Amino acid sequence: MRLLIFTDLDGTLLDHHSYSFAPALPALTEIRRRGYPLILVSSKTRTELLNLREELQLEFPFICENGAAVHWQENNRWQCQAFSPPRASIDAVLQELRRTCDYRFTAFMDCTAEQIATLTDLPLEKARLAGAREYTEPLLWQDSSERLHRFLQQLDEHGLQGVQGGRFLSIMGKFSKASAMTWLVQRYQSQAPTMTIALGDSPNDEAMLQAADIAVVIQSDRSAQLEVNQPRWVIRTSQPGPAGWQEAMERILHTDLHALYSNNNS
Repeated sequence: MRLLIFTDLDGTLLDHHSYSFAPALPALTEIRRRGYPLILVSSKTRTELLNLREELQLEFPFICENGAAVHWQENNRWQCQAFSPPRASIDAVLQELRRTCDYRFTAFMDCTAEQIATLTDLPLEKARLAGAREYTEPLLWQDSSERLHRFLQQLDEHGLQGVQGGRFLSIMGKFSKASAMTWLVQRYQSQAPTMTIALGDSPNDEAMLQAADIAVVIQSDRSAQLEVNQPRWVIRTSQPGPAGWQEAMERILHTDLHALYSNNNS
């Protein structure tokens, strides 16, 4: 049985304000020692995740831009499975809807790197990376909630959706973190039986959490909204961010997961 760990980043493994993962270092070190695949699943871009993957000393696949694509290395070459239309086609729809309906929003496509840095509280260089999106368009909605409902309906008519993350509404194709996770799990299952853990803190993590064998709901100001009842084991942490990540993973790593797997497959 192979354990696969899928984790959201902002507000989960990374502190929502400082972007630090320091409180989770003990669990990260133990996961690395055991050789468990730790798969980053985020709204962040491919380049951002490559940098964070290196910082975390990971060698496993990752899922970028809310499930838009899976990237992995095979025979020392990068491979990609994309589930999304290109960003340019999404931006064209947004520009048309803004022109015809006069919606008020600020999208990354409207911003300089300096403006993205202000919106995200990221250093300038990291803001440049955040702006280099390939499949999705984050925006700040600045109109009414009634008009947002109509806007989302119009996106649906164009085969798109809006997914609310920690700070931004991400405009994207009809895919999700969960669908990309399922695709990747199937690849691993072709090699050996798997047990999956998913960690997240916000509504856009809910489907991913529901699809896992073990779900960890990290405490946040929106975590109470998450209805997670499908997994074999659901953990709700008492602490937010990486401290909550450490709290949950410490508990999981001290559990006989092979026994849990066997009991649920007998």
